[in-house]
Amino acid sequence: MGIAELSDNDAVQNSGLPATQDNNATVIFAGGTPVYTTPSSYGASPPLTITVYEKIGGGILYVSGDSNTQFTYGYNGINNEIYNGLRSLVINS
Repeated sequence: MGIAELSDNDAVQNSGLPATQDNNATVIFAGGTPVYTTPSSYGASPPLTITVYEKIGGGILYVSGDSNTQFTYGYNGINNEIYNGLRSLVINS
């Protein structure tokens, strides 16, 4: 699929997660709260959801439709931007 963008969900937009995600998603989600979706230039309406989360108790379940998702800085593990973004979703969802 290529580049995915943050969904328009307020908690996601305010989370501090990277604005885009490189992916080769083969799974499209119909449930959960969208995190990354296909860009409008992809032509799908509504956008296809490739990464979702769901609030469960005091945490979240975060699921990606791609087993080798990467961000613009490559495979450097979970850096502070991703950690803090996911933490923000836990606190603010």
